[in-house]
Amino acid sequence: MKEVNSQETGRAYAFEMWMNAPMPMVTFFKTLDVSRLVKISRKSGMKFNMLMC
Repeated sequence: MKEVNSQETGRAYAFEMWMNAPMPMVTFFKTLDVSRLVKISRKSGMKFNMLMC
């Protein structure tokens, strides 16, 4: 297994922000309006979580 240094990756800034967050598992950087996704999921019968991906 190869060890990866987080400072050498393209996501170094995101990793640094995550490590310095007061509550890393509940860190949101942007508020998303998901009302359109809810509407689409109800009309099409697709799962909301699938549309979030």
